[in-house]
Amino acid sequence: MKTGKACFNYSGFTILSPLVSTSSCGLPRYKTKLAPLAFTSRACDTLTLALLATETINFAREKEYGETILGRRRYLRDINSRNITTRGFAERNAINAPIQGSATDIIKIAMIQIHKWLEREKLKTKMIMQVHDELVFDLHHEEQKIVKLKVIELMRSAVILDVPMEVEVGIVKNWLEAH
Repeated sequence: MKTGKACFNYSGFTILSPLVSTSSCGLPRYKTKLAPLAFTSRACDTLTLALLATETINFAREKEYGETILGRRRYLRDINSRNITTRGFAERNAINAPIQGSATDIIKIAMIQIHKWLEREKLKTKMIMQVHDELVFDLHHEEQKIVKLKVIELMRSAVILDVPMEVEVGIVKNWLEAH
């Protein structure tokens, strides 16, 4: 018998841009115009964010690419452009590459590990969808406990970072109920 859908997602990362509220971090709106940045609630001060942005852009100007924590590169041929609009777009991509690119790398690794585990254990539960940092499963009732514990473990250990990776879980009848 199916329980419904299980939704697992990484928590703790927030995308910061001029279009979203930054009140939780205490940053005024004008400070967020540097570029979108990811941060954890533990590292949430203006100076840290500004230094991170500057350092990331300088790296990209020198190398002409942005890099994820696993070394995957996004080449930025316009990072040194004389055209301010073109260069600004490349600078935003330079900052975005290590953040969203790394998040992509991490969830891909987790998905591969989870898929292999589900097949190896011959479980009825299936991973059916990924939405950003969220994985959705067609979860069978009798497998609920073991799947929940193992998926959390596999997501947390997909890539070992200096800070612990947090995973949130929701078990609902359908995906819409999770949001």
